[in-house]
Amino acid sequence: MKVAVTGANSAVGRAILRCGPTAAVTPTNFVAAVRSDRAAEQIRSQVSDANDVVRISYNNPGSVDAVLQGAAAVIHLPGILVERPDSTYEQANVASTRSVVEAAKRAALQ
Repeated sequence: MKVAVTGANSAVGRAILRCGPTAAVTPTNFVAAVRSDRAAEQIRSQVSDANDVVRISYNNPGSVDAVLQGAAAVIHLPGILVERPDSTYEQANVASTRSVVEAAKRAALQ
């Protein structure tokens, strides 16, 4: 079973990547989706296959669709707590959630 984890470089995301494969009842492949190359490098050592780390853009529906293709579930861990000039609360939390929900609908995830 494939489970996509968006925001995988968060503390919760890292815990899921570290503990999820051994805690899952059925064999599960966790795919880590992050927004930057820096975040991808930080978590690459926490997944069994380097190909299980992908870079996505919530502004590019195709990249979100790609990570959800073939997934049985998605765990979406949006965001930021403090706004920065390059990332507002709306962009990082609300818009990203909207993007994942729309992609999940297209992928027919329930």
